[in-house]
Amino acid sequence: MYTQREPNPTDTKKILPAPLQGFFNQFLSVVRAALLHPRQFFDSMPESGGMRDPLMFYLCAAGVNALMVGIMTFSWTALGLTFLSSLAAVFVGAAIAMLLAQSMGGKGQWEASFRVFAYGGVCLLLSWVPIVGMAAVLYMWALIYFGLKKVTGLSDVKTVAVAMLSGILTCLVIALAAIGFFVHTWLHF
Repeated sequence: MYTQREPNPTDTKKILPAPLQGFFNQFLSVVRAALLHPRQFFDSMPESGGMRDPLMFYLCAAGVNALMVGIMTFSWTALGLTFLSSLAAVFVGAAIAMLLAQSMGGKGQWEASFRVFAYGGVCLLLSWVPIVGMAAVLYMWALIYFGLKKVTGLSDVKTVAVAMLSGILTCLVIALAAIGFFVHTWLHF
């Protein structure tokens, strides 16, 4: 009787080329840690050390989100706009959070704020799912709170204010930029 073992879909050695195996495994470990143990994750997150790793992580999460939005809407435009707005949001959000934290007497370093927003973007992996997406966005704010609490040194109330205001102001900035883009396109300036 012929029996062959079915390949394990989680065995990255058979699916991915060698250089991608380490990246994929590291990506999944960060996803698990950030989603399941956010306090410990952000407490152990270095506040400096370069932006490459957090940026690569965020680009992957935003890319998955944009790809799934594009597939669900059958629209290349939705895919592109979702990715670009996500990319803008991480930079704008980190800058706004840093400025707000500094104005409230916190430490407010941009790289540390960027790292918080980039790793908080883990929720983008789920935000494309209908209904679950709303919960994912709320959970992203909770993750950002845990991260900002550590990197700013602010009180709980001030950290909540920074997290909420930076989220709201970032959405406003992105919305105004999108409106400006569409008005510009429609009116052919």
